[in-house]
Amino acid sequence: MQSNVREIRLYFHPDRLADRQTLAYAQAVAPYIEAYSFQDAQLSITHWEEILEMLGVENPALLISEEEPYFVAHLKGHEFDRVSWINILAHNPQIVKAPIAVRGHEAILCELPKDILQLIPEKQETP
Repeated sequence: MQSNVREIRLYFHPDRLADRQTLAYAQAVAPYIEAYSFQDAQLSITHWEEILEMLGVENPALLISEEEPYFVAHLKGHEFDRVSWINILAHNPQIVKAPIAVRGHEAILCELPKDILQLIPEKQETP
């Protein structure tokens, strides 16, 4: 899943205030933002594998919100391997704890709205 290096693709939960703030901040600082709800994007297992690789995250459980009702009701106290976690993410994206921004071959977990700045290149000074 490669996105254009000129645009940032943001996956987020539109029902969460912090996620909407991240989207608003991203739209204010970057010219090209494509926003997708985790639910509407229907990311496949392959997409999740690529996102994890771009994030540099070996353990998918690091993306999970342990406060999410689905996690509490169905996952808490269970041990899962990497493949199982990826399957869980693909079928239950509501448990992702923060928006994920992708630009080219880079991705970041936006736990704070300003984290999006990590994907925005600094302006080149011209002599």
